[in-house]
Amino acid sequence: MRNLISTNCIAAAFFLAVFSLAACGVKGPPMPPKAAPLPAVALTYRLDGASVQLQWEMASDLSNKQARQATFTIYRSRRDLSEGACDDCPLVFEKVTTQPFVQTGGNRFSSVETLDSGYGYAFKVRLEIRGQAGADSNTVRFEYPFVGQSSDKETP
Repeated sequence: MRNLISTNCIAAAFFLAVFSLAACGVKGPPMPPKAAPLPAVALTYRLDGASVQLQWEMASDLSNKQARQATFTIYRSRRDLSEGACDDCPLVFEKVTTQPFVQTGGNRFSSVETLDSGYGYAFKVRLEIRGQAGADSNTVRFEYPFVGQSSDKETP
């Protein structure tokens, strides 16, 4: 009888230890609630002397709350034209500027960026709202030749 009680106590302690560790209530890292994706941004450009005018349009409107917290981040990649073409080289983008969202008619926005002659450029824009980043816009690419060369290019 004494052996049976001892065995039952050991079994109960074993099951209590196993189930208390297995059911601790932590199922995984906390997950933020699913947010609706941010509107897509379509980017175009126009060369104007020693600068480029980037223009973009959003596919849909933002709510008033989103608009107060939204910014556009402009990214640039540039390559020295004297290094020759490298079609397989990845584009390395750097943040150029962040500008606040200012409501305009037709959801059209723009920014002017200064160019240095002798470089190939690529730009993209991203909408961001309170740490949530939208998808990158399309990437626009062009070359800004050395002074004295023609650069009459516009949106592809």
